[in-house]
Amino acid sequence: MFFVGDTDSLAYDDRFEQPGEILLEASIEFRQNLAGFIDIAFFIDAGNVWRLKDVNLNPEGSANTENGKFEFENFYKEIAVGSGAGLRLDFSYIVVRFDVGVKIHDPGRAEGRRFIWDEGFTKYPYNTRAANPFVLNIGVGYPF
Repeated sequence: MFFVGDTDSLAYDDRFEQPGEILLEASIEFRQNLAGFIDIAFFIDAGNVWRLKDVNLNPEGSANTENGKFEFENFYKEIAVGSGAGLRLDFSYIVVRFDVGVKIHDPGRAEGRRFIWDEGFTKYPYNTRAANPFVLNIGVGYPF
C-alpha cells in the first residue's frame, strides 16, 4: 500500500501488488438452505500478508517499509477484516455465488480511520470509486 502524501492522508494507492513471506487468512461462513438449490450465506473473512525483511517496492526508488514488515508486537493491528452476505445457487455439480461484502477493518488506512465506524473511514477511496463501501462479488465454485 503506497500512501499519497503523508500517512495521515485519506488517499492511498493500492495499484501495486506487494508480495510477502507470511500469510495469515481465516474465513467463517454460515450457510442455510432457503429453498431447493438456493442457499443464503453470511461470512467473515480476515487476514493479511507481511514481509520478513525490508524490500524496495516503491516505484520511485525509496523503500516503502512503514507498513508490511512483520513485527510480532503489532501484527494483530494489521489484520484486515471483511464481512458480508450472499446467495448460493448450489446445483450439486457447480455453485454460483452472489456476495455483497464490506470492509470492517482496513489496516491500509491511517490509525484512527481503520474501522468502519471511525470518522473518515468511508470518505476515501469509496467516494471516487463507488457511492458506498459495499462490493458485489460474483463467483463460480466455492472460494476455498
